[in-house]
Amino acid sequence: LLLLQNSVSISRLMVTMMKTKHQNRYLRRVLRNLARNDPKTKEVILNNFAIGSENEKMAQLAMSLVSNTHIKVLCLNNCDVSSKGAHLLAYALGRNKSLDHVWLNHNKIGSSGADAIATALSRNKSLLTLGLDDNSIGNHGGKALLKALSKNNSLTDIFVEGNRMSRRIE
Repeated sequence: LLLLQNSVSISRLMVTMMKTKHQNRYLRRVLRNLARNDPKTKEVILNNFAIGSENEKMAQLAMSLVSNTHIKVLCLNNCDVSSKGAHLLAYALGRNKSLDHVWLNHNKIGSSGADAIATALSRNKSLLTLGLDDNSIGNHGGKALLKALSKNNSLTDIFVEGNRMSRRIE
């Protein structure tokens, strides 16, 4: 029984290592395509990648988004995006003119990160949808987003469920 348990643990470890290796290879390819402004790269789906815990990768992604003119959809759901990562993405959102939909659900953005994104929204005129569900945003971040919406006429949908903000702000 112990041998069987050890073999199952080793199998899970190998699957995790293969998954991580595959994700890293895919992430490098995506970041390269974004940096080259590849016209074929219109959607970037990195859900469940631990990109937010790697500041270098997050910074590389954000800097690539600044000058990219083809990407329409960015999905970073459940990617460990922290407040620091949100600040990097906010910098990119404030300058990018092609993104239509950004999904950042189930991360750790917090009020500070939401505040940075709100500042970017007052400058961004292309974004249509922003998903920020379950990010521990709180009332301060919620108020900043609400204020940004008064200056942004392009955003049609913003999702903020599951955050620590009052129903009135939500």
